[in-house]
Amino acid sequence: FHPESTKHSQRARILVTMSFRFQRSIRIVKGVRLNISKSGLGVSVGPRGAKLSVGPRGAHMHAGLPGTGLYYRRKIGDSTASGNAASGRPASTAPDRPIDVEILIDDETGEETVKLLENGRDVTSDTLLRRVKRDPSFRATLQNTREKVADRVRTESELLTAIHIHSEPMTDWDSVAAEVASARPELYQRRQFGESAPDKDQVRVELESEARREVRPLFARKRRRQEYVDSRLDATFDGLVETWKQRRQDFETAETRRESEENTRRRNEFRQWKNGMDRLLNPDTPFIEERLDDLFSGVELPVEFSVSFDVRDRGRQVMLDVDLPEIEDFPQRQACILSTGRISVKEKSRREKMSDYRQAVTGIGIYFASLAFSAAPTVENVVVSGFTQRLNSATGRLRDDYVYSVIYDKDRFGRLVFNRIDPVAAMQSFEHRATILKSGAMKRIEAFA
Repeated sequence: FHPESTKHSQRARILVTMSFRFQRSIRIVKGVRLNISKSGLGVSVGPRGAKLSVGPRGAHMHAGLPGTGLYYRRKIGDSTASGNAASGRPASTAPDRPIDVEILIDDETGEETVKLLENGRDVTSDTLLRRVKRDPSFRATLQNTREKVADRVRTESELLTAIHIHSEPMTDWDSVAAEVASARPELYQRRQFGESAPDKDQVRVELESEARREVRPLFARKRRRQEYVDSRLDATFDGLVETWKQRRQDFETAETRRESEENTRRRNEFRQWKNGMDRLLNPDTPFIEERLDDLFSGVELPVEFSVSFDVRDRGRQVMLDVDLPEIEDFPQRQACILSTGRISVKEKSRREKMSDYRQAVTGIGIYFASLAFSAAPTVENVVVSGFTQRLNSATGRLRDDYVYSVIYDKDRFGRLVFNRIDPVAAMQSFEHRATILKSGAMKRIEAFA
């Protein structure tokens, strides 16, 4: 499940391990979608959800989740229909007449709608509708889709309230320094000339074979063949040895040149790596600032955020100011599957929204603190202050209100087990400023200077 979100929209891609076809879906206005497939263009009207259709090749079912572009497709038999709401004329009962059956599940309300369509127009046929709803594969796919819609709604919240579990573990800088100190460039290993030297006995065998082909006198055949071999053996062998020596010399010369070039390149690369590691282990303030900029620039969260930083005390302290997402940017709904099998989607209570918000914004602070500690070994503490925009009742204007400020020290932060902690409780175990009201709201505070 890979979410991508902004303040104004949310999209999701969901992978279901079944047979699917691909179709692009572009939202035009609320409730209207332009479908693009190999067969052409079309428009779907209604709430977002899965759909089941019967195509020109017969009755087929396909279902999925809104915006995924993936639909389960299965042939469920020939379809018949009677009645046509658009024209008022009875539909043909021909078994191969294409009828579309759409299952629409609104992931905001959980409302389900089943529609029959013929050439894009509504068809009224209770008989066909009952037949489709009785189909086992239809019911199984419908239930599977309900569960995936519910999972999608639940996961939207879980992804935000569990950001802290992705925090970077504390780096053992002493081990890194030891490895750097003992590191040596990996030099080129010379290859050995793999061709064996000529063998005189083997040369004799080859000449004897050659003599049997070339020497065929009527008399003294054995003696003449032996003379043929003896007269050529030394010269042939010496020539093969000279050729072999030349090939070996050429190989050794090429290998020497390659060894020199490779080792020069590898030593230069090692030197650059060593200089970079030495700078990382003994950083100055500009280097730490560059590291932090790279780390924070690469962060992708499912909500909008911004972070600014200040490196102080020669790299021992990092101050982070985090512009937190607004509570309105967080998922407002929760979903579950009822005992009837249907999906229930309802809005969270204010207390639930506040609880999710606290979990998420404190988890974001822990996540950014972990990145700051990973920037350099000199960082001893990270001060994270989170603020949000609120209306100032005295001026009628929006202002930045800090809602928490916490000093994370390196030793205790390194002992946190991120996938087991409650981020609010973890924050409160450090020196901090935060006031959480009985309503669950986070009161405005003065951040650490």
